[in-house]
Amino acid sequence: MLKKVKTIMKNSQKGMNRMGRKGESDRHVFDLKPKHLLSGKRKSGTHDRR
Repeated sequence: MLKKVKTIMKNSQKGMNRMGRKGESDRHVFDLKPKHLLSGKRKSGTHDRR
């Protein structure tokens, strides 16, 4: 009886585990400080816009 209950529990969790896996798009490491935006000095005269 205990073995049957365990297999039923395992089978009920199978679908949730399948959907809960990390997808390929979640593995991307984002560039936290992009060099092309943060390179160069930024003086006080050009600070009102990017």
